[in-house]
Amino acid sequence: MARITRGELNEMIGRGETPLVFDVRGQGTRERDPRRVPGALVLELPELDYQITRLPREGFIVLYGT
Repeated sequence: MARITRGELNEMIGRGETPLVFDVRGQGTRERDPRRVPGALVLELPELDYQITRLPREGFIVLYGT
């Protein structure tokens, strides 16, 4: 699995690239720490198998969690 740092993600966004970013932290974790990457979408891991079939096949997809 490829990994990307926070700095690399910021650089991508700064260059005008538009990666699809998902916050896959659990609900409790999101409630304790509501900070999110700007524009990130929440994706519950139990939904991942279903949602993955609907994701674009091109471009970058970034998942972040704890």
